[in-house]
Amino acid sequence: MKNNQKTLSLTLGATFVLMALLVTYTASLMYTSSHSYMDELGNDKAAAITADLENYLETAARNKDVEFIKANHAAFIKAFKELAGKILA
Repeated sequence: MKNNQKTLSLTLGATFVLMALLVTYTASLMYTSSHSYMDELGNDKAAAITADLENYLETAARNKDVEFIKANHAAFIKAFKELAGKILA
C-alpha cells in the first residue's frame, strides 16, 4: 500500500511541476509575441501618420503656396518622427 501511495505522489508531483513549467513557458511566449506585435503596430501607425502629414503639407504648399510650410516641412517631419520614436520606445 505504501508503494502505491509513493508512486501516486511522485506521479502527481511530477505532473504538477511539468504543468507549471509549461504554463510559464506558454505565458512567456504569448507576452513576447504580443510585445513584438505592439511594436510593429506602433511603427505602422507612426509611419501612416507621417505619410498623412507629409501629404497634407505637400498639398497645402502646392495649393496655397505657403512659404512657411515649405521652409519648415522637413524640420516638422523630423521632429514628429523623433517624438513618435520616443513615445514608442
